Parts: sequence; structure tokens; C-alpha cells
Amino acid sequence: MKNIESKGVTQKIAQKGLLTSVISILLFVGIIAGVSFAIFTDSNIVGSWQIDSSKEEHRIITFNSDNTVSLVMDSLQIDGKYELKENNTIYVDIEVNSQGVMKGNYTYIINSGFIGKTLDLKDSTGKTTQYKQYQKEEKKSDPNLKLDEKLFGTWVDKERSSEYEFKSDGTVTIKNKNLTMVLKYNLSDGKISFLQNLGESSQASDLQYNIDGDNLTLGELKLVRK
Repeated sequence: MKNIESKGVTQKIAQKGLLTSVISILLFVGIIAGVSFAIFTDSNIVGSWQIDSSKEEHRIITFNSDNTVSLVMDSLQIDGKYELKENNTIYVDIEVNSQGVMKGNYTYIINSGFIGKTLDLKDSTGKTTQYKQYQKEEKKSDPNLKLDEKLFGTWVDKERSSEYEFKSDGTVTIKNKNLTMVLKYNLSDGKISFLQNLGESSQASDLQYNIDGDNLTLGELKLVRK
């Protein structure tokens, strides 16, 4: 009799242990499913995305939370606007001199995973371009740069409504309307050498410069300090 009771108790303990194991497994599966859902479903397009193709030019598109968007192609940045619509549709309006650079409705899908996010943009013709999430790398200063502190700051070309901002990190930002260009520069023998990135290659342009108080002459350009 005691053996039968002992055996029954043992079975109950075993069943209880099995039930606990099953519950633990179900809870674990539920947690993983929840995490997977959180990871792999995402509709937040705000952020920077870089084209995921070595055959294309260096292109980064940034969607800001204020519905502005910027498209960077090599050294050139073009600003515009965007609007989110229903059914994962986004209207993008980026143009230069009334010419559409990236304009129209696009269907977008954001895929998220453990290795990061990707963005698929499909245009009205059915062509899909894939971007990967972009994190800007911190630039290191070049110890060989020759710069002039008197050049640092913003200079205005009133005739062409352009601005030139020379920075101490050896870059100059040139703005005109919704266009922005970021170039590297270096000084040598009274000349400024501008370096423009063109995909895998680069191109340099040299201009004579002279600073006279709040006036800057760049080749034939006449600028005043802002």
C-alpha cells in the first residue's frame, strides 16, 4: 500500500514538473514572439538611409520629424519636403530649379532585424531601391591641413545669393536656396584647393584668395563676412 501511495506521489511530482516545464516553454515562446514582432515590424521612416548598392553613387536620404527631407549625392545635398500617406505610401518632393530630382508617390517598407534596418522605396514605375540605416561617422581632423583662422566663419555672395561657411575641420559648406554642397579645402601659396568627392574618386579645384577685413575674394567671386 505504501509503495502504491509513494508511486502516486512520484507521478504527481513528475506531472507537476512537466507542467511547469511546458508553461516555461510557452512563456519563452511568447516572449520571443513579442520581441520578434517588435524587431521585424517597423513603420518609422524618420532617420538617415544610405543606398545599399556599390554600383550606385554615394547617396543618403534623411527624413526629418518636421516633414523635411534631404538627399545627399556625393558632395551635394538637396533639401525638400515629404508627406506620409495611407497604406505605407510617402510623397517626396525634392527638386532643383523646378526640375524633379526625386518627386512623386513611393511605397515604402522598413525591414528590421538584429543586424539593423533596411528601407525599400518603390516608385510609380515599380522600380525598388533599397537603403540601409545610416549612422554618420565621426570625422577625424587631418594634421596636414593648412588653414587660416581669418577665413573661419560665414561669407555671403550677395550677387548669387550664396553662402560659404569655412570651418576649422577643413570643410566648407556652400548654400544656395535648397542646395547645399560640402567640400574639403586646404590652403597653399595664397590659393584655396577645394576637394569634391565624386563617388570613389575626387576632383580638386584651385582658386586664388585674399582677405581684406570683412571682404573675401575667391577667384572672381566677391564675398562679405556675415
